[in-house]
This record gives sequence, structure tokens and C-alpha cells, in this order.
Amino acid sequence: MSMMYVFNIKTLSALLNLKPEKYETVQGIEFLRLHDWFPQLVAEHLLGPVECLLTSLKTIPSQCLLTEISIRNTNLGALSDDCFREFCDILSGCKDLEKSHFCPETLAKLSAERLEFLMKALLHCETLKEISLEGNCIGEWDNDRLKILGRSLLCFNALKIVRLRGNNLDGLKNFGYQVLFGFLSLSSVEELYLEGNNIGLSNINCLTELGRACAQMKTLKLLNISDNRLDDSGIPGFQAFFNSLAPSCLQTLDLNANGLGNANLPPQCFTVLGKVCGKFKNLQILSLAKNQFNQLKEVCFTKFKDGIIQSNTLCEIAGIHTFSASHQEKLRKALCEIITRNEEPEKENWPIDNTLEPKTPTPKRLFFAHGSSPAELGIAPMTSKVADLFFNSTNTKRLKIGENTT
Repeated sequence: MSMMYVFNIKTLSALLNLKPEKYETVQGIEFLRLHDWFPQLVAEHLLGPVECLLTSLKTIPSQCLLTEISIRNTNLGALSDDCFREFCDILSGCKDLEKSHFCPETLAKLSAERLEFLMKALLHCETLKEISLEGNCIGEWDNDRLKILGRSLLCFNALKIVRLRGNNLDGLKNFGYQVLFGFLSLSSVEELYLEGNNIGLSNINCLTELGRACAQMKTLKLLNISDNRLDDSGIPGFQAFFNSLAPSCLQTLDLNANGLGNANLPPQCFTVLGKVCGKFKNLQILSLAKNQFNQLKEVCFTKFKDGIIQSNTLCEIAGIHTFSASHQEKLRKALCEIITRNEEPEKENWPIDNTLEPKTPTPKRLFFAHGSSPAELGIAPMTSKVADLFFNSTNTKRLKIGENTT
């Protein structure tokens, strides 16, 4: 296995002092981290002209298997034209690149022409699976740059993970969010991270468009919209987002830190949230941590629980400890009912000889916050079948008790 090198200013300086015939000593490079790189070079002139540095580095990708590159706090828009082209040539030579991180502020001030040049360079990286554009103020981009970004996301054939945290997406105007979300809806992305974008402050059309885009992403398994102030979206916005999201094939939905325990949220919102989660085709994990549900009104909780209990796939609620003790117990019972109902063998699958016992199905994941026995979990009555399935069966894939995994 090749070694991993993390370059900083000093190691880059040492590398550049190597003669070409010595490059074989760094053939194992897998991760190139260029944090605060160009600003420090320009300010302190540690390694001479940036153009010389890039020209020297240009020979490296052909000598190694670079799989990840991380560039942070580096304004690529401040580079000269020649320097920027050299940098893009480096990227285009990284044939084995799997992860690229441009954040924060790295692409924020790039012109449309430069952004397109950069994305075309990345398209040479046919193995690119993950791209992170966190903190690049995409919500302030003009439509030309949004189109370039959107088209590029469609062209990365191996792309599975997109990270857009902290981009002020609430600032997208009508045509802007239609462009960005429209391209996303056609992509083959499996994980989409949109946390910290103030989506709850967006207008109702933007919220509807985002929910619809996620629902149309046939390969989307994980959606993270935590820390987005959904409690500020108002009843129409809240309903618009979740109702349009409902047909999604999501397996994991992260709603952490969205003020959902806010006493100002009316019961209608919890009716919508519960019903939507209950109608998801494949939802297994619902994350509700940091939402302060301990003060949730009984009528709101009941509407939420009555909705999710209609699910046939849900098997984990993360953040259940944020609910009051009585609500925790009711949610545990609801989860147990969902899983027991889902694991009940269908009649046509039973053996023809009714004297034989049907095969015990393999249970899915089951999550309970606190407690390690049926009595402590507050489940009554605890049938022998359920006890065998979830506590004694050797076929159980995963059982979570609090924060521990067995």
C-alpha cells in the first residue's frame, strides 16, 4: 500500500528542490492539501513566483496516484491567467482523483469563464466521486455561473456525494434556484449535504422547487438539511417543502437543529412532517437531534407520531432523547410496532406443510435511546416473538442501545 503525504509550505519547498530523476521518491502521493497556499506564497514569497511553483508541480500528477485534493481559504480568482491555467492543467492530469474540496471562499470570486475552465479540467477526472463546495456563497452567484455548475454536476459520471454546506442558498433568486435545483434533480447523486443554508428563510417557490428536485433524484439516499431554520419557513413554506419531498426514495433524512421543537410551530406542521415521513418509500433513519422536543405540545406530538407510524421502513430515530420521557416511550412503541409489522412473514411465503415453522425473518436496525431490556424500554406487552427477534436472534444485524452499537 502506498503512503499518504500531506504537503504544507515546507514540504512543497523540499519537493521543488528535488531533481526530476528523484520524483520517483514521491510516487505514493494520495492526498494533496493546499490550505492557505496561494495567499501565503504571494504575501511572504517563500517559494518565489507562483507560476514557477505550479510549473514544477505540473509534472507530479503523471508520477503519482493522487486521489484527493483539498483547497481551502484560497481565492483562485486572484491568480493571474497563466497561473490559473497551470493550476487547471494540474487538475486535468489527476486521472485517479476521487475527492475534491474547494472551500471556503475558493470559488466565490471566480468569473464564469474561469469557473467553466476549472470544471472542464475536473471532467478529466473520470473517477471523481465526491465534490465539496462548502462556503463559496453560491446563493450570490449569477445565473451564468449557476448554469455552469449545474451542467458540470450532470457530467461527472461517477459523482455520488455533493457537499454545499454554508452557501446562503436562501439568497437564490427565482431563475437561480430553478437552474441549480433543476440540474440536481437530473443528477445521479446519492448523498446531498445542504446544511447551514438558511433554507427556511427562502420563499415558498424556492422551498417547493428544492423538495421537488430531491424527490426526482432517483438515486438519492441521504439528504442533510440540518441547521436550516425550517421553523422560520411559516406554515405555507413548511408544507410546500415537505409535501413536494414526499415521493422521494430517501433512506436517511437529517433534520437536526431546525427549531422543530419551537412552541410557535402550529400543529399543522407536525401533521405534515409525520405524514410525509410515514409515506416515504424507503426511509430508514430519521434524525431529529438538537430540536428541543422536550417542550412539544401533546397535540403536536400526537399528530407527528400518528403520521410516522404509517411507515413500513422506518427503524431508527436519532435524537429521540430530545423528547420528553413520556414521548420517548411512545416513540419506542411506535418503532417497535413498525418493525414488527414490517417483519411479519407474508402468508404466501409460508411452507405448504403447516406443521413446519416459518423461517424467522432477518430483522432490520432498531434504535432505542437509553435502556437495555424490554422492561427498561417500556414496551408492554413484550411478546416472545418480538423479544426473540430483537434481543436474542443471531440474525439481528444491528441493535442500538443509546449510543452503543452491538
